[in-house]
Amino acid sequence: MQKHIIKLIFLGVFLVIAPNLLMPKVKNIDLSNGLRIHVTKPHWWRDIFPEANTKMRVEMKSGRKGNVSLWQDVFDGPIYVLPGTNTNAFFCLYDFDTCYCLFRIDSGLPFQPVPTNSRLYRILFTSDCYIREATYFEWHEVMDELQKTSSSDFSRQRMRLDLRVRETPQSILNRLRSQTVPPD
Repeated sequence: MQKHIIKLIFLGVFLVIAPNLLMPKVKNIDLSNGLRIHVTKPHWWRDIFPEANTKMRVEMKSGRKGNVSLWQDVFDGPIYVLPGTNTNAFFCLYDFDTCYCLFRIDSGLPFQPVPTNSRLYRILFTSDCYIREATYFEWHEVMDELQKTSSSDFSRQRMRLDLRVRETPQSILNRLRSQTVPPD
């Protein structure tokens, strides 16, 4: 009888944990500028192998769609999106292991090749949208927005869907303050 109970407990735990380890994580994020971002992150097990990536499908009010795919692994990946001032643009904060990167993505403009000497070149898998690294001014704009962000907005716009440490606006700001933001 006791072995039967242990088997049932093991099966129950497996059925709860297995989907988190083997199924891709999906989240829809609606931004205040009208963009909807459909995020699909690889499952945890896939993160440990090369070529894993997070896919973002951007839907504009006009019905037009854009796609961006960024490198994802256990230590690196997109963590947060914020609306841009343009209705077709948004910012993506990316955890690049030892630092944060900030990208401006404009789904209303076509893709243009990124400089081969940029961090974005190593992170971007595919895109049919215009994407570039943020300017110094944009970094500070995002930091100001993070400071004003409510915890509910932060949770809604957060992209981390895995087992990593949970960031807060304050923890991100603290890390950004210790990181040198590249001037233009």
